[in-house]
Amino acid sequence: MNFRLRLWGRFVGTTALTALAFTPTLAADVLPASANWTGFHVGAGAGYGMADHAIDASVFVPPDVLPISDLDFLSILLSYDGVGGKGALGTVEAGFDYQFNNDMLLGIQADITRSNIGTHADVDDVASYSLIASQSFSVMARAGRVFDGSTLAFVTGGWTRTRMDGDLSVADEFTGLVDNSSYDFDLDGISFGGGVETALASNVTAKIEYRYTRFNPLTLVDIPGFVLAESTSDIQTVRAVLSYHMGQVGSYDGGFDTADWTGFHAGIGGGGGMALHAFSGDTEFGGGEFSGIGGKGFFGTVEAGADVQLGERLVLGVGGDYNRSNIATRLDVSAVDEFLGLGASLNAELATKESFSLLARAGILSSPNVLWYGTGGWTRSKIAATLDADDGLGTVISEAPEAEWVDGVTAGAGVEIKLTDRVSLKSEYRLSRYKPEELFAEGVEISSRSFEQSVRTVLSFRF
Repeated sequence: MNFRLRLWGRFVGTTALTALAFTPTLAADVLPASANWTGFHVGAGAGYGMADHAIDASVFVPPDVLPISDLDFLSILLSYDGVGGKGALGTVEAGFDYQFNNDMLLGIQADITRSNIGTHADVDDVASYSLIASQSFSVMARAGRVFDGSTLAFVTGGWTRTRMDGDLSVADEFTGLVDNSSYDFDLDGISFGGGVETALASNVTAKIEYRYTRFNPLTLVDIPGFVLAESTSDIQTVRAVLSYHMGQVGSYDGGFDTADWTGFHAGIGGGGGMALHAFSGDTEFGGGEFSGIGGKGFFGTVEAGADVQLGERLVLGVGGDYNRSNIATRLDVSAVDEFLGLGASLNAELATKESFSLLARAGILSSPNVLWYGTGGWTRSKIAATLDADDGLGTVISEAPEAEWVDGVTAGAGVEIKLTDRVSLKSEYRLSRYKPEELFAEGVEISSRSFEQSVRTVLSFRF
């Protein structure tokens, strides 16, 4: 488990514990007497996700293999993060929850998910490639706290097995015959995340849940003493699930007289995300599509906005935010002559450095302290490309970050919970789609389009 995974897990856990630490300030006497989340539940839902496949390889070339007399023993190390993909998912689940100490909950569940989250590449009618996370099975535990008797905020974690379907088709340009190859395999990994679930009726709930899955490394090539190549895959998803509970979970049955969401707010938070850069067009070698180049990372955010409550339950709002990010695609290559001590290196990065968003939102209160909402608007992001190369013989190429601002549209959804009259905590999912960029060079006409999905947790102060 690498540093990024530990940091992200620590971030999710810390924000969840912060929320739980504040909850005693909520009025406990609004709990419906019949509310009890203990019991079995079944559900079905849908969602969206992105994948990122990182590749690490080491190659050792013994003497006399390369036609370069000055090289006695060459060691090559490569790290590429990564190959990306995106797609939709559908899921069914079943589980059991146990509520204790009035508003604490522990649970366990299993789910089966079908998806088309994948990477695709096509080169005219010559070749096509796809790698799709077609089916997953997960066993997850969760722990959380019930707000206002009807809304559960929880963190979750467990084990996931995913079936990856790989297909490669290559056409012979002379005979026209197509060679189809399949290479399906299973990946095991650890999933963690969190979500919010609220009761719509005495037996029916709706939830939004975020998950991040880090899979165990997969050995691609292993020739002892010569080549070792491994791939590490990550999948980030958000899902909305409608569930039926055997027990009486109890929807909120109190009044909304105490609800007051009108006013200004400012907040600070952070989260994680994935980026995907898809390409299509024509080159002197032919046309094609690739979707695409992927990357992942973290970001911090500050935001401000205003809401107005209309009637008992409707809330409308506008806001803006600024984000600093290290969500990036990275390529690192190094080559060393073990005998002479000469070395060469190449480091390249395509990163989302910062972004601004102006968004509107509309939501409905499921209780005086819990707001469910959808959001959408405009985003401008600064995407920078960096290149550093050293051939080991005195030639150094260092390209300063070449940054370009790109505009796009953003849509998402979230849940915000008041911890006190002045402090609230929200979790929000966003998907941004940027305008296509045209890339022209000699013999090349390519269109690129970038996507980015993120999940964020923000602690806000309300005026």
